[in-house]
Formats: sequence, structure tokens, C-alpha cells
Amino acid sequence: MIIFNITYIVEKDIQEEWLTWFEEYLIKELMKKGGFKSARFSKVLSHPQPDATNYSIQFFSENEEDFHFFLKNEYSKFLADLNQKFQQKVIAFATEMEYLKDYYSNGN
Repeated sequence: MIIFNITYIVEKDIQEEWLTWFEEYLIKELMKKGGFKSARFSKVLSHPQPDATNYSIQFFSENEEDFHFFLKNEYSKFLADLNQKFQQKVIAFATEMEYLKDYYSNGN
């Protein structure tokens, strides 16, 4: 399984506008074009900043080929849309990970 994590640093003065755009446009389009089966959205609590809030979205894909097609052919469009709409007020960076194993407190 491939996990595609995008971390966003969002200036507080556009936070509500960004959240609306994120939920009404970005998530829907990424889920549709990325071949992802699910996503998990989080607020990053570590490394707080006085003028910004950090968020993370993790997309889960079971098909590596579809994901790499998306990354090669579609992802740059989403970055361009983000930069056009919010300029320097939102910074995004992505990490691609491969799922290996879960661990639980009961020892399994």
C-alpha cells in the first residue's frame, strides 16, 4: 500500500477560506484522480507557529501504478491551483511512503 502524505502550512488569515477550498475542491479532485481508496485529515499539533496552522492529509492507495500515474500527470496541476489561489500564504510539501506493518499495544 502506498501512503501519500501532504503537509500544509496555512497562514491564519486565510485558514477558513483554505479549509473550504480544501474540502470542496481539493479532496474531491485528489480522491477522484489519484486512485486513492481513502484519506485521513489531521491538524498537526507539534511545532506550533503563531501565524500559521499546520495540517496533514494522508491518502491511501493500494495500486502503485495508478498512484505513480497520478503523481506524474496530475499532481503538478494541484500544486499550481494551490499556488495560484493562495500564493505564499500556503506552503505544501509531500511525502510518499510504503505501508509496512501496524503495531498495537496488546503486542500484536
